[in-house]
Amino acid sequence: MTLSNSNINIAIDPAITQKASAILSTMGIDVNTAVDMFFRQVIKEHKLPFQPSTHPEIGANQDFLDAIKRKGIPIYTMPRDEDGHVILDELPEHIRDWVVNG
Repeated sequence: MTLSNSNINIAIDPAITQKASAILSTMGIDVNTAVDMFFRQVIKEHKLPFQPSTHPEIGANQDFLDAIKRKGIPIYTMPRDEDGHVILDELPEHIRDWVVNG
């Protein structure tokens, strides 16, 4: 059986690619291997291998938010109770479905 690879073309800011590549190389990993590892972890866990955050104070930094704005991706602030939990009943249906079902 012959194994073949698929090629994926993605648009990423060159500065981000360079910074990530430099960090990965210190671990002995190239970008292709890192993406392969990422995909394998998604398959294994059936979810992202990290927890995305909707609040800058919880984890998203300014560079991340600026990239989202440059791409024109809408930002939605989820309603939260006093304990910080998302109030599902107040979410639009399409967002509630994403939060609940991924």
